[in-house]
Amino acid sequence: MQKNIRRRAAAFIKKYELAKDTLTVTRLREIIESLDFYVVDYRSNVKNSPEVCALLNKTQTTQLHLYTKSFIYYTPKEKYVFLCMDMSADDTVDVLLHEIGHIYLDHLDTDGIVHNTSVQKEGEAFFFSQYVQKRCRKSKRVQRIKFAGIVLAALVILSTIAGAIHNTVSIKSIVRDGQTIIFVGDRGPRAFLQPHCYWTDGGKVFHLWLDCQHISNSSTVYVGPLEESGKDVCCKTCYKKFCQQFSSETE
Repeated sequence: MQKNIRRRAAAFIKKYELAKDTLTVTRLREIIESLDFYVVDYRSNVKNSPEVCALLNKTQTTQLHLYTKSFIYYTPKEKYVFLCMDMSADDTVDVLLHEIGHIYLDHLDTDGIVHNTSVQKEGEAFFFSQYVQKRCRKSKRVQRIKFAGIVLAALVILSTIAGAIHNTVSIKSIVRDGQTIIFVGDRGPRAFLQPHCYWTDGGKVFHLWLDCQHISNSSTVYVGPLEESGKDVCCKTCYKKFCQQFSSETE
């Protein structure tokens, strides 16, 4: 998987002549628009313009935009990359590259909103973004993804609960495949901007995957911010899986 993504990322860098000084928000927006996508700027902490509100209503993303940094709306006739403006330039570059990764790696289906893709696809887009940035900035060494990277990926992994995220404002628990999943902590519109994980009452570690073999048979699983779990150690199986799939240390 990583070899193919590196190949596509390298081709992307070469095609658009990207380097440290050209890897900018402005350039990435130009690239997205050259791919026939329209970039829609929105804000999650203030009221948006009537035009943006109308588009959010049209695409049925009036709740989604409150707690995510970006997402794609894609149909045969409409192609939008929604981008939150409440971020720093570095974070915006990271987010735009992630969305470009979805486009470049052929993750898009023609059924509307792209915000609930599989863990594998999200991991691939994450790897694409990190690899492009690493290559363009010509870092002499690739830093190993440790805890900070893991908790960032936990935001992505939450998408394995199909359809759950866009209802988190009101949902306290859901039942999925006979397993009760209980949301813990703040369930407001910005709740899932914070790193989340999974855990059980009797467990001593937190997990990154709901289908981890150590909790897949548990009748009740909690999901919420790491500090709510009361755990300070990551499951070894989840950590190993994460490093194998998402770590960019291996060349």
